Amino acid sequence: MKNQRKSLEKERTTIRIPSELKKLLQEEADEKGYTVNDLILFILWDNFQKPTVQE
Repeated sequence: MKNQRKSLEKERTTIRIPSELKKLLQEEADEKGYTVNDLILFILWDNFQKPTVQE
């Protein structure tokens, strides 16, 4: 249970994004019933879980 608890720990961070991008994220989150934070997490996890192409 201790390892599971550690994997759920979250860290707060701040990013600066253009207001137009924030608006687009908010619109998509609203359409899907997510928070902007959740949508950004989904996008980031999806990006890092894709297989990488090695040259």
